[in-house]
Amino acid sequence: MTENVVSFEEKRLAYGGEITITMNDGSGPPPQALAHLGNVLSNYEQVLFDQIASLEHELEMLDSPPDEDED
Repeated sequence: MTENVVSFEEKRLAYGGEITITMNDGSGPPPQALAHLGNVLSNYEQVLFDQIASLEHELEMLDSPPDEDED
């Protein structure tokens, strides 16, 4: 059985899009609105990356044989 493995970085680069911010009155966004959004998304990406790393470690632990020293 062949397993297709795609790294987190490859998955991240596979998506693209555009974010548009429009104020209720139709004007453009405040100067720092996109900077704040970028920080929020960056923090969210880090949380996801940490969670993926934790799950990958857990999977490795489940796949590895038990230590002989543990009784």
